[in-house]
Amino acid sequence: IEKVVDSLKITDDQLIHIMHILEEEMSAGLSPITHKQATVKMFPTYVRNIPNGTEVGQVLA
Repeated sequence: IEKVVDSLKITDDQLIHIMHILEEEMSAGLSPITHKQATVKMFPTYVRNIPNGTEVGQVLA
């Protein structure tokens, strides 16, 4: 089991590299210019606050 788990471990440098790639892809997904070719599709939601359960009215969840 340790042999398999060891093969899944990543270094700090690898993690930083993955974080940078993900951040670039999220930015590309948000941009109207690069959205079509982005691998991570994102849409702005304009959520200003985290729901706390006191909200009223009809919502689409």
